Amino acid sequence: MTTKKFLNGHLMHYTVDGHGPWLVLIHSLATDMTVWTSHAKQLAKRFRVLRYDIRGHGKSGNYAPMNADSYTVDLLAGDLLAIMDALHIGSAHIVGISLGGMISQSFALKYPQRLNSLTLVSTTGSVHDLQQWDDRIAAAEAQDMEGLVDGFLTTWFTPDFRKRHPEPMSRISRLIKSTDKLGFIRACRAIRSMDLAPRPGKVKVPALFIAGKDDPQRHAIEEHSFGLTGADKVEFISLPNAAQWAPLEQADAFQYCLNNFLQSALVRKAY
Repeated sequence: MTTKKFLNGHLMHYTVDGHGPWLVLIHSLATDMTVWTSHAKQLAKRFRVLRYDIRGHGKSGNYAPMNADSYTVDLLAGDLLAIMDALHIGSAHIVGISLGGMISQSFALKYPQRLNSLTLVSTTGSVHDLQQWDDRIAAAEAQDMEGLVDGFLTTWFTPDFRKRHPEPMSRISRLIKSTDKLGFIRACRAIRSMDLAPRPGKVKVPALFIAGKDDPQRHAIEEHSFGLTGADKVEFISLPNAAQWAPLEQADAFQYCLNNFLQSALVRKAY
């Protein structure tokens, strides 16, 4: 089932596959829900998988509140809540990468009763290098999205993977180029202003952090995971030969780790 609905003040595009417990997959900045297609196909054998385009990305709308400062990660988490309410989803397992992981954390803090487990990939909860995001916003304002492609690919993937896998590189490049520039800038501003530092006792479900060993932010991600002390169970996995987009660079290993974690979370929920 793929549909668009006017939710939380703007048009939201989402799709549902499979049957079973609900599982949500949230994509990264400057992509859309199709980056999860291969994993969703596998997960749909055991879960009812919800994917959606984040506000201002893919086929979702780009409406912004009158007050520009209120375009926040919390607002984006509210979009997920609106979709879940529309589909009558009481609670779900949530997986998010990069910006999707930030939205997942905000959702976990604001709506803990709607969460069964939390998987965070290549993400953190606060921004230490504000200049990096100022530069990214300025670059987007000064040119079209095509000018940002090389920077993203260099950050997201190892040099060897970029060299050996031209097809996925071309596919991801197209997603970046096609991202609405204003939606991208607003999302960058939301990231720049977020503060999702771990709050002990707030997250009471099993949590998994996954990072690529070659991700420059891996140590910050690991440190962030250790701060989530309130979770029922926290795991941190570092995948070799991968940068930020480990689900693509190490697809089989990522799927294996995620399957094991979700199975454990299902067992714990049953008891």
